[in-house]
Amino acid sequence: MKKLTVVQLLRIAGMLAWLMYPIGMIAMFAAQPVPMEATPPGDWKDAVAIVSLLVFGPCFWINMRNIPVSTPSKHHFILLGLQLAAAMGVSMCVGDAALMYVVAAEIPLVMKREQSIKWMAAQTLLTLPWTWLIYESGLFAKVSEFESLPPALLIGITALIVVTWQFFAFTIGWLAADEARHRRELARLNMELFAARHSLAEKSRVEERLNISRELHDVMGHHLVALNLQLELASRTSQDKNDSHISTASKIAKDLLAEARKIVSVLRQEPRDDLAHLLHSLQSSIPYPAIHLEIQAGWEAPNEVQHAFLRCIQEAVSNTLRHSNANNIWIALGHDAESLHLSIKDDGAGFDNIPAGNGLTGMQERIDQLAGTMLVTSLKDQGCAIKIDVPRKDRK
Repeated sequence: MKKLTVVQLLRIAGMLAWLMYPIGMIAMFAAQPVPMEATPPGDWKDAVAIVSLLVFGPCFWINMRNIPVSTPSKHHFILLGLQLAAAMGVSMCVGDAALMYVVAAEIPLVMKREQSIKWMAAQTLLTLPWTWLIYESGLFAKVSEFESLPPALLIGITALIVVTWQFFAFTIGWLAADEARHRRELARLNMELFAARHSLAEKSRVEERLNISRELHDVMGHHLVALNLQLELASRTSQDKNDSHISTASKIAKDLLAEARKIVSVLRQEPRDDLAHLLHSLQSSIPYPAIHLEIQAGWEAPNEVQHAFLRCIQEAVSNTLRHSNANNIWIALGHDAESLHLSIKDDGAGFDNIPAGNGLTGMQERIDQLAGTMLVTSLKDQGCAIKIDVPRKDRK
């Protein structure tokens, strides 16, 4: 079972807090059925509460889809404002400020730090006049222990209680946003560490093979050449021109020299990558966001294609960790008779206009060198998808 993050738990808790109101209202209406014609015409509080709840739930769900938000847009502020107005409407009608606490916890997750502090300060300042308005409208639900208090003190105590709980909820949201940002930063650093580790391992492996090939060429190769020369000289100076032992030794030495040269040639070639193994290593090194792999059976590719695909995957995943706030990344490798395919997509914030940056430009240049094609598609709040196709070299 997948472990839920703090931010995901906070989102679930907010939705449950919202659902408690309609469930409670339905239970209350079911327990005390009142004929439609007997409903007092001036009782408007139920209608306001229902409308407020219908506004709050969808706004909260939309606003909390990709959090914490790196760069908030206008719709984040608009949705949060609608939620605050709806929470105040519910509180006015029901006498409970729980949804205002949900809004306070949401603030740090959908805004930058400075913006969230300013919004929370404004919401706090709004609490006192809002409490006074409810009291003056006759909608104030008095607690029996406080009935004897003067109105001003009663309003002040109530506002202080609401502000305290809002600050508590805001602190929880702040800590959750920090935890999520640190988690994403850690995933990004893990991604960079994976890339650096692979690059160092590849360089070390190539250098080791080159060192071995040089040693074989310089030591064994020279000795075998000298041995061949000595055997040829021995066969020429031997009194028995048909000495089979010298001929056999000479043939073995020549074959051994040829095999040594083949080994040196193979060692100087670039070692073959295993992209599938590297992707599984990447998947295990980045626990969040979740990386889902799909590798078609029989997928194989030349070294240059595997290397280009790996670099494209690293760049795409790095961009996702930096900018998209995605919860999932899907990577798929496929093939057919004509081409090799790579697909990368996420469920992050997305963008309407594809930004021109060095990362995407470098990816396009790698694919162009392989005579392939790359297509990037994205929409705001609908993630990003990259599809790459490279023709097989053995196809004409």
